[in-house]
Amino acid sequence: MRRLPAVLVLLLLIAGLAHAAEAQSTRGMRTERVRFARGASGAVIDGRLGAPRAVRYLVGVRAGQTLLVETEGEAWVQVYAPGRAIADRYAAPSDDGERLDLTYWRGRVSRNGDYQVVVFTRPGMAGADYRLTLSVR
Repeated sequence: MRRLPAVLVLLLLIAGLAHAAEAQSTRGMRTERVRFARGASGAVIDGRLGAPRAVRYLVGVRAGQTLLVETEGEAWVQVYAPGRAIADRYAAPSDDGERLDLTYWRGRVSRNGDYQVVVFTRPGMAGADYRLTLSVR
């Protein structure tokens, strides 16, 4: 009986990861290019996820710059380096590596190109309201 809670936690974790992978498949995913206002180093995007349950934002970043991504609300976020397909399931490592957080990502980028910022619904949710904050320094 003592193992039941551990097994239950493991099953919930597996279900959550499967949901995240499903939400992050490129099939049917909306893609939007992020353009900062003239003179600005960031943008705030308010959105709602329903169907599709994920949206991909492309953010052009130069090597050596720091990209900061935060989401508020009921959605999670993952960041993928240029050349990485979402299906690879290899999100770019955050500078805050010990902080496992699907609402925050910060990293000094090593490659020029479009970083993919994927916002997706949390497991078990049919939709999600979110506020995505992006900044490049």
